[in-house]
Amino acid sequence: MFREPAQLHFYSEEKTIQVRLAELDRIIEVMKFYKVTHIIPKMNMRPALKPLVEGKIPGFKLVYDKGLDIYEIDYDVLPPHESDDSILQTRVK
Repeated sequence: MFREPAQLHFYSEEKTIQVRLAELDRIIEVMKFYKVTHIIPKMNMRPALKPLVEGKIPGFKLVYDKGLDIYEIDYDVLPPHESDDSILQTRVK
């Protein structure tokens, strides 16, 4: 998951999705829906990701920090959110 998915896809040849400009709960909903395994938080563009980067939310492990921070997501540790199913409800409407 990255703010500029086309660039990440070009260099990595991996599937990517864009980090939404939204609150953290909504970003986590999208991550779960698409089964995102890694996220590249750009703090200047997505300030809602600050608690993730500061380690305030369990389930995110920094796996690369050489000029670009990449976090791996562990859904077994990530706390559940009340609105986990709301993205599905949004798509159905």
